[in-house]
Amino acid sequence: MPGEGWQTVWEGGKFTEGMSSNAQGEVFFNDVPNSKTYKIALDGKITEFVADSHKSDGQAFGPDASCMRVPVARSRSWRMTNRGRRK
Repeated sequence: MPGEGWQTVWEGGKFTEGMSSNAQGEVFFNDVPNSKTYKIALDGKITEFVADSHKSDGQAFGPDASCMRVPVARSRSWRMTNRGRRK
């Protein structure tokens, strides 16, 4: 927003990265060492999206709303549903 500085929206993680958003505008990010993925809903509420992300550190959403992610602990890419389940 013009004229506004940075604001902290979440604390408690060890190392976060892999921020992305879906077509609805929800934002997702990974807490890599804790192996969790979180979702920031449109109302600003933050919830755990994937309980064990296998240390995913990157993700992107496709046109079919599926989430492609790279779990470091698995050395491969995964495709997930918009509900956080592997396809």
